[in-house]
Amino acid sequence: MADLPPMYARQRPWVRTVDKNTPFPICTCGMTASAPQCDGSGPPDGACQPREHLSKRKEQLFICGCGRSGNPPFCDGSHNKNDGKSAGQLIREFIRNPRDV
Repeated sequence: MADLPPMYARQRPWVRTVDKNTPFPICTCGMTASAPQCDGSGPPDGACQPREHLSKRKEQLFICGCGRSGNPPFCDGSHNKNDGKSAGQLIREFIRNPRDV
């Protein structure tokens, strides 16, 4: 799993409690050192932008830690499925073609 960005090498969801009306920047490239929160350590060209989450109430976020989610950056349980692609392949596909979630 050495080819995975640090955020996705975890292979299980990141669980974070966020407070109401408190912005939480979620990393979308996986290169953050403070996963799952973006710390700006992504690609130097600025191509990767964090997903800004603003909660309407105090809640727990389940953020993908494997790169297999069908609803990135959130965990949707897809880590329990194997479509014949490695997590590294799925992450590279997502980084090349991020979806607007």
